[in-house]
Amino acid sequence: MGAAVAAIHHGLFAWLQYHDLYGIICFVHPGIHMVVFHAIFVVAQTARVLATQASGLATLGGVSIDESVQENVEHTAQTMQAARQQQQQADELQQAISVFRLA
Repeated sequence: MGAAVAAIHHGLFAWLQYHDLYGIICFVHPGIHMVVFHAIFVVAQTARVLATQASGLATLGGVSIDESVQENVEHTAQTMQAARQQQQQADELQQAISVFRLA
């Protein structure tokens, strides 16, 4: 329930900022891509907390929890790298569009 409320909250505020309503500013570059980018960081932080809490626990289904968490952390790191690349491409596209509009 809390995750759903947080997701709606972030989406709503990004939408309000994108449409310049009520003077709300929460992202440097408003849009759904920033909400997703932010969510990736939240997932990574959660994985880190879970990894810390899970260290030293027994195995689950023949795979140690430490190994499973490590795989999740590595996957999250790869996802974050891909998100950073997509963010950079989105920023470059936004700059190109801005230059085109000024011309």
